[in-house]
Amino acid sequence: MQDGAVLRERHQRDDWPQHKPECKAFRALGLRATFYRDEDMLAAFPLQSHRAARSSTPPPVPAGASCPICGKGAGQAPLTRTPCCQQLVCDTNARYQIGSFSRDICPGSHQRYTLCGNHGVEDKCDKSKDWRQCKGCVKVSDPSDAPDMLWRGLNAYNRCPLLAKDVPRHSLCEACASCGRRFLGGVEGYSRGTAGSLHCADCSDSGRGGVFRVTGSRLGAAMPAAGVQAQAAAFAAGEARARSPFL
Repeated sequence: MQDGAVLRERHQRDDWPQHKPECKAFRALGLRATFYRDEDMLAAFPLQSHRAARSSTPPPVPAGASCPICGKGAGQAPLTRTPCCQQLVCDTNARYQIGSFSRDICPGSHQRYTLCGNHGVEDKCDKSKDWRQCKGCVKVSDPSDAPDMLWRGLNAYNRCPLLAKDVPRHSLCEACASCGRRFLGGVEGYSRGTAGSLHCADCSDSGRGGVFRVTGSRLGAAMPAAGVQAQAAAFAAGEARARSPFL
């Protein structure tokens, strides 16, 4: 069995020329990747249909438990479970302020920013399958949508990550059509041009590349540039960590 350090070293040695731009983008945001193997993840988090997960009786909260997203224990915040996968999280939804774009609300962030939280909501979803097996969740028809799907399936708001077979190499970041910089749209925000081209937040703010239909972030509603920058700063400060196999 090879541990994460061995896999990381081998990957960086064999694949560094192609991987370097993505690594640079992650480093600039203060993010780091955690390596994993499917067999380990499936043993810890077995596949379960959407219907079964939602209909099952939530297990009791164990003594001494803490939220796996923010680390808060029962003494700091009440703990609850997400309805989609029964993940243990702190129950802080009541603290969310509309329009704040805060990602400090763990149950809301899991619901809003993960494929798991969105599984079963869209008509394309197969509710008889776990989100990791649902083609409506993990397959994209437009290649430009792949980085968004991957971020939603790999970020640390997830209970478990995408299966490695559904993670193409060198596809976690998007390339800005204006300046060519690789960026992580799920963290930094972006805009989409009228022809479908994608532009980083800096180029969107400066107006380079033409007239944009600003979407702010694929994670939800449109947000102003200030919201994008605050969101990126909070993420880089450690509000959540990106998880990625890079296998």
